Amino acid sequence: RAAKITDELAIGKQNWDTLQACDRVVLRDLFANSQPNLVRVGWYLSPLGIVFGIIGLALWWRQMRSASWLFLVVSLVAALFFIRLTYGTSDQHFIYILRRYIPQVYPALCLGMAYALVRLAGRDQPAAQQRPQLARMRAALALLLGVGLLVFNLVTNLKINSHTEYAGALEQIGTIADNFQPEDVILMRGGAPSYATARDIPDNLATPLTYAFGLNAFTIKSAQPGNYANQLAAYVQHWQSQGRQVYLLAGASGAFTLPGYTLELVGPAQLNLNEFEQPTSQKPSNIQEYVLDMRIYRFVPAQELPMPAQVAPDLYAAQVSGFYRTEQFDGMTMAWTNGDAFLRLPWPRQPLTLQVRMAAGQTRPAVLGPLQACLSYRPEPVLWPEDPAAPPFSQPVCYQLTATPENYTITVDPRSIPAPAGGTLLLRLQSATWIPARDDPAQHDQRKLGLLFAGLLVE
Repeated sequence: RAAKITDELAIGKQNWDTLQACDRVVLRDLFANSQPNLVRVGWYLSPLGIVFGIIGLALWWRQMRSASWLFLVVSLVAALFFIRLTYGTSDQHFIYILRRYIPQVYPALCLGMAYALVRLAGRDQPAAQQRPQLARMRAALALLLGVGLLVFNLVTNLKINSHTEYAGALEQIGTIADNFQPEDVILMRGGAPSYATARDIPDNLATPLTYAFGLNAFTIKSAQPGNYANQLAAYVQHWQSQGRQVYLLAGASGAFTLPGYTLELVGPAQLNLNEFEQPTSQKPSNIQEYVLDMRIYRFVPAQELPMPAQVAPDLYAAQVSGFYRTEQFDGMTMAWTNGDAFLRLPWPRQPLTLQVRMAAGQTRPAVLGPLQACLSYRPEPVLWPEDPAAPPFSQPVCYQLTATPENYTITVDPRSIPAPAGGTLLLRLQSATWIPARDDPAQHDQRKLGLLFAGLLVE
């Protein structure tokens, strides 16, 4: 009994130590969050403005009257809650940090700055109660600091005031909208290798197509769209029976196949716009290019999927996941992967050889060593790779990639494998990853990059 009590006490002490360690980590993270968040507010008010804003609000709070208590309470609660905690994300993303509380905190701090300057200038006291020389010094100092705050805002906001965010967007979206009739139905998916980003990117185009141009645009947001492929195929059939055309706007990693249908390429759907950077370490001052690159496909009834002779890097209808949008490298169109990318192809009736054109990329630092890439495949029983009942991938065929694109082969032999019900196979491209901004001081790209995909030939 004594030994049991001793063990229980030891376990209790261990649990208590663990809880204390967790509390220290939580407090450390909250403190680490609040510091950069307050700095980010200072991007727009200046460090001096933050100091004066806090002092002014404290003085205002001390002399609070019935007319201002609600404003001060709302501002204080919003500031304490959101500055201490980056609500909505575990990362320091600019949009999440600012958009939720700036409408309350920014005006309050501006009024606090003004109130602090008024108090510094002595304007809250009758002139008879002030010594003339001291009053002039206080007024001059307040004027100097006020002018300094004004100059800070003028200088740091020059680019912001002269920039038009997304200039020309309506004209470019109008060009895309010209491909459709008002009764058509547009499904949209993809635009990035990660699910969360690919889920949200199509909304940037679907929203104006719907509300500015009156089209029927819908985004496919499910992480497992194959779960309702049959139901959606029935909807497509119904819409087509009404005389409507049904389209898919697919971006990188936006492949979406419906049973009984193939996709016919109509043309590109692209946006090339200028936007302010969304940094986490400085006030936005640099203009970057915003590119939305998609392809328009029409759903066409088909008994079986035709095997393409080649798969280009911008054939987004074949990219299931893991691909970034295409880019130009020395005049060649290629797309980076995130290290684990999937292509969807029709299931072959006889053995065939796939020539996959890949490269390590000339910007990949030599210090990282050679890049090895592995190719494998498996049948796709349902139209999505996350299928616990799916057979395993084939034995990987691995190659050491060169900096420039070369062809690497893998043979697909369907004779010993039952044909999948969906009539498709998944080709997997795996490699190690690197982050340019981390691994090369001269680069600023924050993406996790794998290999460069330059296309595929079917033999």
